[in-house]
Amino acid sequence: MLAVVYSTVVSANRPPVPTAVAPELAEPPPPPRIEGLRPLEPPGRWIEAAMTQRGGPRPLGVASVEVTGGPRAGGLAVLDGESLAQLAWVDLSAGEPLERLDLPGIPIGDHWLVAARSAATARFSYVSRTRLAMEAEGGEVHGSASIDVTRHRFLLDLCWPDLEGPAPPLAGISLRRVDDPAWRYRPPSSLRDDPDRADDGHRVFELTGLGAGAYEVTVEGAVPVPADAPRLRVTLPGPAAIEIRCENP
Repeated sequence: MLAVVYSTVVSANRPPVPTAVAPELAEPPPPPRIEGLRPLEPPGRWIEAAMTQRGGPRPLGVASVEVTGGPRAGGLAVLDGESLAQLAWVDLSAGEPLERLDLPGIPIGDHWLVAARSAATARFSYVSRTRLAMEAEGGEVHGSASIDVTRHRFLLDLCWPDLEGPAPPLAGISLRRVDDPAWRYRPPSSLRDDPDRADDGHRVFELTGLGAGAYEVTVEGAVPVPADAPRLRVTLPGPAAIEIRCENP
C-alpha cells in the first residue's frame, strides 16, 4: 500500500516529459513563372530543370523574334535546347498578323524556336524550327531569331506504267526530315490518294503542312524502279508534283 502511494506522489511531482513535435516542412518554391507567355504543360521536372541552373534560377530575358511567311495558323513554341521541355507557346492565329514579336521570360541558354500547328505537335511534328540563343550582355539577357512559318505541299504520284489494271493498294506512306530523325509526320488531315487515278495505274497522294527542308519518303507496298528511287528525297520548297515509277508487283 505504501509503495503505491509513494509511486503516485513521485509521478505527481515529476515534470512532464516533453513531446516531440515534428518540424514544419517549408513548401518548396514554385518554379519560375514565364511572364507574358502561356506555359505549355504543368510545371514538372523538365520545366524546373530547364528554368534552373546550379546555384539557382536561370536568368530570364526577352527574345526578339521575326516571323516570315504564312499562313499564320498555329503558333510558336520555345523549347529548351537540351531536354526539349516546352517553355512557352504563342498563338499566331489570334489577332492581326505580326512580323516581329518580343517574348519575355525566356531563360538564358540555347533553345529551339519552333513553328507548329499546335502545342502538342511542337516537339516532334513541327512545321519549322530554328536556334534561339539567349545570352547575357550588359547585365541583361536577350536573344533574337527569325523563323519562316510557310507551309508547303506536294503531290506524290506513284505509277505502274507497265501494269494492266488498277494500281495495287499500298500499306502506307511515311515521311521524315533528313536533319531530324526524331521528327514524325502528322498530316493535318487523313492521307488519302486520289481514287480517280487508281484505274489508270496511279496512286496520287497530297502531302501538306510541311516546312522548308529535305525529306525522305518511304512507301510501303511499292518498289520504285532504281532510276526513280533517289527522287524519294524531296527538298521543299520544290516541285509541286513528283512522279515515281514503280516495279510491277
